[in-house]
Amino acid sequence: MVFVALDPVKRFADARNSRRWADANNILNAVDTYMVDNNGFFPAGLDTNTPVAELGSCNGCINLSGPLAPHLKYMPKDPIGGTTANTNYSIEVNEDNIVTVYANNAENSIDIQVSR
Repeated sequence: MVFVALDPVKRFADARNSRRWADANNILNAVDTYMVDNNGFFPAGLDTNTPVAELGSCNGCINLSGPLAPHLKYMPKDPIGGTTANTNYSIEVNEDNIVTVYANNAENSIDIQVSR
């Protein structure tokens, strides 16, 4: 008989990373929809001069929950430690106006980011 040992810790981390991928895509879609509805303008405070901005209302962060709320069913929060005040997702706009959403707490040495 052969027994295969599954690593449940890794499987749970993979499941949380899947949620992070989905959340990052939802945030990026909300920014895109916001821009379509507002003649191509970014949400207030988000532009190429802003370093990576956290989603939420943490100290020193740009609170995008207000402008993006109509475009999201719910404000995504990281599965581990994400709160309404600090979701642990961030957004960056580069000099070519490419928007990138990052999941700051990705696990298993994975870099989760989506761009458009």
